[in-house]
Amino acid sequence: MQHLKGQHVLILGLGSSGLAMVKWCLGQGASVTVADTRSEPPYLLNLKDDCPQAKFIAGPFNEELLQVKAHLETDGSGNTDIRAVFKSPGLTPAEIAPLWNAAKEMGLWVGTELSLFTKALALLKDEMGYEPNVLGITGTNGKTTVTSLTAQMLSRGGVRTVVAGNIGPTLLDTLAQKLDEIKDIKVDEDDEGGELAVDDVKLDEKLDANFDVQLKNSSQELTLGEGSAEKSNSELKLEVHSVLHSQVHLETNSEQFFEGQSGEDASDQDKFEVNSVETESEKLDGLAAEDVPTVLNLPKITAKPEHKRYLKHRNILPQVWVLELSSFQLNDCEEFNPTASAILNISEDHLDWHLDMQSYVNAKAKIMGPHTHQILCRDDPSVIALRPVELDAKSLKKAKAEAELNDTEWFEREVITYGSDLPKEPGHYGLETVNGMTWLVKAVDPSDDEGERKSRRKKTPVQVDELIMQRLMPADALRIRGSHNALNALAALALCSTAKATSLGHGPMLYALREYKGEPHRVEPVMRINDVEYFDDSKGTNVGATIAAINGLGMEQSLIVVLGGEGKGQNFTPLAEPLSKHAKLVILIGRDAQLIKEAIQHTGIKCLDANSLQEAVQLAHDNAQSGDAVLMSPACASFDMFRNYEHRAEVFIEAVRALALEEGVV
Repeated sequence: MQHLKGQHVLILGLGSSGLAMVKWCLGQGASVTVADTRSEPPYLLNLKDDCPQAKFIAGPFNEELLQVKAHLETDGSGNTDIRAVFKSPGLTPAEIAPLWNAAKEMGLWVGTELSLFTKALALLKDEMGYEPNVLGITGTNGKTTVTSLTAQMLSRGGVRTVVAGNIGPTLLDTLAQKLDEIKDIKVDEDDEGGELAVDDVKLDEKLDANFDVQLKNSSQELTLGEGSAEKSNSELKLEVHSVLHSQVHLETNSEQFFEGQSGEDASDQDKFEVNSVETESEKLDGLAAEDVPTVLNLPKITAKPEHKRYLKHRNILPQVWVLELSSFQLNDCEEFNPTASAILNISEDHLDWHLDMQSYVNAKAKIMGPHTHQILCRDDPSVIALRPVELDAKSLKKAKAEAELNDTEWFEREVITYGSDLPKEPGHYGLETVNGMTWLVKAVDPSDDEGERKSRRKKTPVQVDELIMQRLMPADALRIRGSHNALNALAALALCSTAKATSLGHGPMLYALREYKGEPHRVEPVMRINDVEYFDDSKGTNVGATIAAINGLGMEQSLIVVLGGEGKGQNFTPLAEPLSKHAKLVILIGRDAQLIKEAIQHTGIKCLDANSLQEAVQLAHDNAQSGDAVLMSPACASFDMFRNYEHRAEVFIEAVRALALEEGVV
């Protein structure tokens, strides 16, 4: 995979994502120039040590950078002119606009790390049939929790899963690492190919007939499932084929897989002969149920070396990529088309970067490609408004006909919603309270015994009162606190369902859900002092995150909330309603404390000012009563008083521990 070989690439910004793009492009044979407005960006030393062949330029992002020439140290071949421009996610559209627009006018490839990642997966599909599920997760709040939950649940279900993106590590570093793991794989057989053990083949997928294998007579045994004796002959015959087909699967057409064979003899040579298997299954015809064997002799499989190497790759490379993606990462990527994507919520954040709310929403919406199954939160009007309009039967028929006429692929996207209410469609998720206990539930069509979402493909919709609520687990069984985390759990369950992990049953995933302890600094319990519990939500850097924390935790106890910091131009008015419901006291710190006070003063909630976070903890202690909770969820960035939100959390935790020592609790 050397799609950038001999090309000159310009990369803007030298943060972690920028460095990852440099390494990736060099690995693809490109010549790389890196530009940054800072003379000493954070990863400059890493660039010099790891990528000495890359050129670094410090200065403004102007159109002159597009005229920089590359020095090709090979044989002089290749293009010294810049052919592609990739930007780091932190750079605002405004600061790169002149250069970016000029690059587009020149017809250059412009994009981001996500663009390069998407292109790489497309090439891997063409070259070796690698086509994993890609799950994208975005939202103003809860991204990291849902990403970690989804990955943990899939892994517990036996699915090879990898996490990357905004949660870290970078997309390209992770992909490069996985490709490094397979590049030295050797085939044990000689160049003539040879026998391929069934263990080398993934067992849970379907057959692609365009694969050059032939079945040879052998004594390979195949054990059928339980209850075979009770099945009809036709059912048994189908099971024989189903199990065999699950053992021999390549999601690639050999015309794509073998370079240079396309259009020649591929159609004749790529046959999958199943005559011997059909003969075995035909033996079942005419037998009485009690005479049906539970073990059948089935053929072994032979394959060419290229095929065998591919199958080994499939058992190493991830089956599912779970990607946390910020609006910064999505903003300038036009090609992303994941298997499924979840938009958790949308509230004001990063308006200093996006300039207006609509631009922010548009960036989030780019996580939904033309073929992407959508996971949407019913509780958020901004999110549910992104649900595609469902076509009536006539419009649907017309759209399909137009797709066929234009020789384009038709794809019906599945939409799964979740929310704090009861779901009203089969296959959707929600919460149900029964006898005072709240359950995570999935709506099931009673006419579908397996609980699949077949009913959505029926012409007659299922009535709400016909649905069965499948109770998955009590919300109280979650270790992560708050009603907002119950919604995060539902989002993760919905994502896992699109990755077909539920074919293994909900059990392993629900166990993983039960064991998940949450992310650091996200409504994280710190300590209980004199029956007052202290919570660190330093990662609550925007109004939406703090509202979620207040509503989630406030359902359980009365709150004292510590707010304030650098507001990033946010509107703090939405804090008023949840604070009036759940807070008895607000303690304000930081640069924008006065703005918050003005936004909530009409509620009549008592507000106290603190000059430091340590003072805020002391004031909270002095005003708390038994059963209260102290929640540090600032709704602001931290850089007016701290290095970052982690540093803010450290100061808060140290202050709570010092208070505990003073009180003789520890």
